Amino acid sequence: MMVISEKRKYNVYLEEDSDITVAKIRDKYEKKKPRKKTMKPVSKLGYLFIVGLSFILCTMLLGQHARINTLNNEIISLEGELKEVQMLNDSKEGSLLSSFDLDAIEKTAKEELGMVEPTPEQYTYLAVEDSSLSADAAEEEHSIQEARAEGSWFTRLID
Repeated sequence: MMVISEKRKYNVYLEEDSDITVAKIRDKYEKKKPRKKTMKPVSKLGYLFIVGLSFILCTMLLGQHARINTLNNEIISLEGELKEVQMLNDSKEGSLLSSFDLDAIEKTAKEELGMVEPTPEQYTYLAVEDSSLSADAAEEEHSIQEARAEGSWFTRLID
């Protein structure tokens, strides 16, 4: 018989022990190696599916990009047309304002439309007290002067 002073880390088949004892000792001291988790290999069908899905997504992305470019080009052309129409409108408005002649309007009204100027008997006069009229006129003149002063102060502030 042997005296074992320390535990051995290896398995020894002892003839006097039974097979069950040896198996238990072997299992106890045997280092368990961790299993490496391996991924299941992807089949050819799986690769084909991934490639097909990627192709479809890229095609959709390119289609969206093409539609965005088309819409941007339409927006740019419409903005150009809008500027042209605004310039035409401004020129028409300028020509209308320049042709605004009161003498020509009066002449057209008298000759073509039959306008007649009122006679002195058709005028109506109202009597107004002078004090109220002068007070209102003075207040109005004062408010106009204040507005001018404020406006000039404001324009000086901006300048």
